[in-house]
Amino acid sequence: MALEAQIFFGDANTAMPDDAMRWLVEVRVEQDLNRPTTFALRFEDDLCGDGPAMADRAEIAPNTMITVVAGAGNVAPVCLARGPIVRIRSSTQLGGAGSWVEAHCETRQVEMDRVPVTAQWTGTHDGIVAGLLAHYQFTPDIADVEGTADDGNNQLNQSGTDLAFLNKMASEHGVDFWLTFDATVLGPVASVTEIAHFKISPPLTGALPGAAGGFSLIPAEDGPVFRLNTVGDACHTVTSFEAEADLERPTSGEVSTVDADSGGTVDQQAQADPDTQGPGPTVESFGDVQRTITTAGPGGAEEQTRRQQAALRAAAWFVEGKTTSSTELLHHIVSPHDIIRVEGAGPQLSIPFQVSGVVHVINGAAHMMDVKLRSNFLGEAA
Repeated sequence: MALEAQIFFGDANTAMPDDAMRWLVEVRVEQDLNRPTTFALRFEDDLCGDGPAMADRAEIAPNTMITVVAGAGNVAPVCLARGPIVRIRSSTQLGGAGSWVEAHCETRQVEMDRVPVTAQWTGTHDGIVAGLLAHYQFTPDIADVEGTADDGNNQLNQSGTDLAFLNKMASEHGVDFWLTFDATVLGPVASVTEIAHFKISPPLTGALPGAAGGFSLIPAEDGPVFRLNTVGDACHTVTSFEAEADLERPTSGEVSTVDADSGGTVDQQAQADPDTQGPGPTVESFGDVQRTITTAGPGGAEEQTRRQQAALRAAAWFVEGKTTSSTELLHHIVSPHDIIRVEGAGPQLSIPFQVSGVVHVINGAAHMMDVKLRSNFLGEAA
């Protein structure tokens, strides 16, 4: 059975030749909400003439760009990843048979993490982010980023790589930073647009002072469903489901800042905003316990309040789940940031979840998906 994946190589995204694809036995892609995607191609190898069939091929040379497009038949194609080969592993056996070679890759955030930079930035925070992303030819998708940097009380200094700097900004604004890929396959080549998202996920509705508010945990009407323990004619779409509710998440924040003009101390406090909670029981619903965190960093009251709100938004995701499916069961390829409903897991857990991570394993037998999930509420108990 052929792999349900197309592989392209080089800056021009040229299709991997058939005489290389016939040695490909597995594609593994590891995706996360806000970390670079890592992926690997595993090829069988053998002696052909004077040397190995795959180990020395130019298509899998170091730093070669690799693009993975998954999907076949009734499963819509999805570009899972694009990035350079950063590591090569191989094993050579006596006589050649049983040898293999693996090309390990990472999406192009790796290019942003190679050179440290020392700089003092000025301008709007969203404009600074857009400029950095454009420098790497990413198409920016920026939202929920507020604030202005100057050389006075609101300094924004960089001392490290561009990736470390953007990750720090993302954390302080409470947004995620991730890449997606729009790919169009045109015969032997693919056209790929790399989109850099820098915003709160899932989307927010409404508006609050200093931050947007209101998580939108709404699955698409025609989207897939993680279904188990089915009744009637409904078919199961997952083979297992696990969940854990962490009830020791913080529900409030406090920090003391020094007023730049008066020199006095200003106490800043924040509560978990109800507009960023789920529609059912949240972490605050379990026991009369207040859990408080402290944030720190440069800037005045506005910056500290933004950090507290960001930390409390992150803490609101107190329910985590894991499930296993395949494209054969689900007829769909799952990606981080998707909103998918779980059914058949009992009244508390048959709720919408956001996909927080996926490990794709594609081989000649199947396209398997190990999926991590998160939610900011529980369903009502039976």
